[in-house]
Amino acid sequence: MSMSEYVYAYWSPIFWVTVTLAVVFGVASYILHRYHHRHFTDRKNWGSVLAVATISSIYAFLSGVDILADVKGEVGQPTRATVALYLMGVKGVAITAAGFVGLALLTLRERLEVLHNPSVPEYYTYLFGGFDGDQFFGYGAPFQVEGEWYRRGEDGVCSALAREQLRRLARLREFAMYIFHTRDDFERAKRFFEKGVFPFVGKEVRNPQHQARINQLGKVVLYEPIHDAAADHAAHSYSFFVGTRKGQPCCILYPAHKISRETRQPGCAVLVHNDQEFFLLLKSYFLDQQKLIQDGALRDKYRKHVWTPTAGRFELVA
Repeated sequence: MSMSEYVYAYWSPIFWVTVTLAVVFGVASYILHRYHHRHFTDRKNWGSVLAVATISSIYAFLSGVDILADVKGEVGQPTRATVALYLMGVKGVAITAAGFVGLALLTLRERLEVLHNPSVPEYYTYLFGGFDGDQFFGYGAPFQVEGEWYRRGEDGVCSALAREQLRRLARLREFAMYIFHTRDDFERAKRFFEKGVFPFVGKEVRNPQHQARINQLGKVVLYEPIHDAAADHAAHSYSFFVGTRKGQPCCILYPAHKISRETRQPGCAVLVHNDQEFFLLLKSYFLDQQKLIQDGALRDKYRKHVWTPTAGRFELVA
């Protein structure tokens, strides 16, 4: 029996095996996306790649069987009718998938947004939600919104802002690190994490693996300035945040002239999405400053505080 005769004779079981594989790869794609934070268009989401490849193979396979049925003439008519019906279904799936891929590609485009009055808590998730990847960096973070919540919030209640922080820490594979311009900024951040975020890990995060990921030594690192930086010093007046969102580089910048010197409240935020060069520029600057604090000219101007789960607080590292 030739290959073509074999394919024609057993095309139905072959078809259902490949359909089963497509379903399996589709489920794997969703799991990688949902639990391992791999975007559907991420190269590391092998489930999506294999699902698309399998569906394409099914389409090509059915087209081949259709041709074989056509060659056989009247004998192949019943087979051709069935194959045509299946082809309609595959085309429908393929067109739908193409539409979703198109929407996904739109989300990956480079874009810049300016958000006015980012201190409104309702904007917090829009700005800071969805960060994932290995690390998250905050330079000169004022923690004004988080500090206001803690000052006004109810004791024993996890705020939406703290819940978003927990989600981010559960997604981050390594750590979040912050360098502050003022001691007040540092104190707001320290109080927020110690009193408003970490005490709610057991209550708000149900996945044991995510709990273990959050409760790591050094999951959050804070660099406290020994003396407040001069507010008019260009290098210490603006704030930025750097990380990846759904696998794509994302930067948030608080322009210097829009940050209140008295309250440290940002007047606007610039969101830069999927600009790799700008992302690397800010990340390199942060890491350079961190290196100077660790081993260089800024070593005597900052104190390093590391989250210590066993103590339930940040501890000073010499």
